[in-house]
Amino acid sequence: YGFAHDRRGFYIASDYAYNMLQPLAKDSFVFTNGDNDTFPLWCTQAVDKVRTDVRVVNLSLLNTQWYIKQLRDEEPKVPMTVSDDILSQIETRGYLFDEAGNPEAVNTWMVRNIFRANIGAKQKPAYIAVTVPNHMGLDPRLQLEGLVYRVHDDSVAVRIDTSAVRRNMYQVFHYRGLFTADGTYQD
Repeated sequence: YGFAHDRRGFYIASDYAYNMLQPLAKDSFVFTNGDNDTFPLWCTQAVDKVRTDVRVVNLSLLNTQWYIKQLRDEEPKVPMTVSDDILSQIETRGYLFDEAGNPEAVNTWMVRNIFRANIGAKQKPAYIAVTVPNHMGLDPRLQLEGLVYRVHDDSVAVRIDTSAVRRNMYQVFHYRGLFTADGTYQD
């Protein structure tokens, strides 16, 4: 059984993280969905020191007050307007209210809050990982750039930035251990 746990030469997780982080704009943030698309990025940032200027925002954890506090208070900070009172409400109730007074999932409320706060001179580039199934109404503003969608201020006419995708695929992304020397897929 020892060979089954040997990960030498197995680069898929670290290359995935590198490939998602490396093309992002400086000082940006990216929304991820859960464990499998978040932990490789955090590990690559912490261990390999790749793109530590980028803040990875996990949508599952964005339902918790302690994580929101971390994003608000620790570098690299995510723009938001969330008071300690709101954090207390999240901890006590586990949900917030939308503008109409209806209960709403904290992460949905937070995404809206982050995008409202991210307007103006100090705006940070924002992305959503392709692994996120719910784009929270942002679809008209999303443009594919590889493993992420860039979130634009307004609707985009071109849904895929083909030059960015091509550049990322052929000049930026790593594919260690996936292909043989002649370029064929390695089993």
